[in-house]
Amino acid sequence: LKDREICMKRELLKTRSLWAEKANFYLERDGHEIRITEKSFLDLGVNLIPTKHHGWYADKLTNEGKSSRIIVENEHVFDQNQHNIELNPTIILDDITSKQATFSQNHLLKEIQKRIGDDTNRIQWVFEKCLEAAIPVGIHVDGFIRYTSASYQKIEEAAISLLSEVKE
Repeated sequence: LKDREICMKRELLKTRSLWAEKANFYLERDGHEIRITEKSFLDLGVNLIPTKHHGWYADKLTNEGKSSRIIVENEHVFDQNQHNIELNPTIILDDITSKQATFSQNHLLKEIQKRIGDDTNRIQWVFEKCLEAAIPVGIHVDGFIRYTSASYQKIEEAAISLLSEVKE
């Protein structure tokens, strides 16, 4: 493999896939439920706009009272995502189930706060709308109810159906 090939998109996707596979191995081994993926929000069907990674230099500029282009762009993305969530609160469910199959109410609240901010009234409203749409799937070993999204349930049903066809 030549160095210039490493910079090509297909090689980048392979590297991301290998990273996700290795990271998920260690997450599972150490008992964590969350998983990572190399797929984009678009590929996962998540109707949120992704933010861009900002490094230490952007933080340094911000701490010095200067403006970082990436941080400013991410603030606009945060505002747009807030607006999209207010129009369709259940997109948070697709975001959560793109990382793990099930979630608790506590995990849902944390995700909402991450996406909405600290506005208690909006958090409560989005939480209630999401719980109305969430599908309870059972009780976790920790004693808390676990939920999934309708879109994830459809994926599981399709997988089970395919498995049934293969068995026959």
